[in-house]
Amino acid sequence: MADEKKAPQSSDTKVTQDNRPKPNHNNNSRYKGNKPNNRPDNRPAHTTAQAQPNPFEVTAAYHTERANFWRRRVNGFSMFTLIYGALLANNIAALDAQIVTGLGLIGFTLVFLIVFAARNYLDHKVNIDANRYRQNVLITAEDMARSTKDPVTKEEFMLEALAAIGKSGKD
Repeated sequence: MADEKKAPQSSDTKVTQDNRPKPNHNNNSRYKGNKPNNRPDNRPAHTTAQAQPNPFEVTAAYHTERANFWRRRVNGFSMFTLIYGALLANNIAALDAQIVTGLGLIGFTLVFLIVFAARNYLDHKVNIDANRYRQNVLITAEDMARSTKDPVTKEEFMLEALAAIGKSGKD
């Protein structure tokens, strides 16, 4: 067994159990991930047709995340403003006019932050609805276009879908 010849190992290859050198796919490799084609089962990229994500669905997911971000900010600013107001209400009579003015400006800033965060939250919620509508229109038009064989009718379905998507609101 000691007489068996082993395949020479270089820095970018490693020997497997069947003595076949395989490339080392580490971070220094020209490939990204642990496999050459970034597929978990190592199938070639051309064997499966990957469905492209619907851009309206992706945008709606982004707006959902941002709406949740701003909703948390509205809740946080509101709670902080309520606590600030409760602490301020107990000591307002004993304070100087300049200090009261400064505290009033801080309170105004907190209210402004609440309004700003609430407006951003509502804008993202409207964009979520608009992108869900666009997604539904696109899916419906694609299904209707696939159901007919006439190319003119297919084109009309897609033109109507584009017109409906264009009228769906802002974003």
